[in-house]
Amino acid sequence: LNMNEGTYKLGGLKINIVNGAPRLENGKLAGSTLVLDKAIKNIVRSGVSGIKDSVLMASESPSRILGYKNIGIIDVGNIADLAVLNNDLKVIATFLKGELAYQYNDNKQK
Repeated sequence: LNMNEGTYKLGGLKINIVNGAPRLENGKLAGSTLVLDKAIKNIVRSGVSGIKDSVLMASESPSRILGYKNIGIIDVGNIADLAVLNNDLKVIATFLKGELAYQYNDNKQK
């Protein structure tokens, strides 16, 4: 959802995206535009943790904290909502309930 600079409605409020940050009309911060794959990349690049632990922090850990038992981990019988990342930690495919929902298509043929 990489939101471009501009004005949006969020919960009935007018939000302005300026320099990547969502702000209310009075200038106060109104949340974040950070998407999960970039958050994982930030954690890995900062050296806080490796790829495996960063992915667990973004998937299994929040699911367990919220009490979900069938999401956040790949296992038989679980809901298969998955994001596939490449070596650069960029989303190249997503699956919703086990069905391909998005696939990155690099039109630059090598």
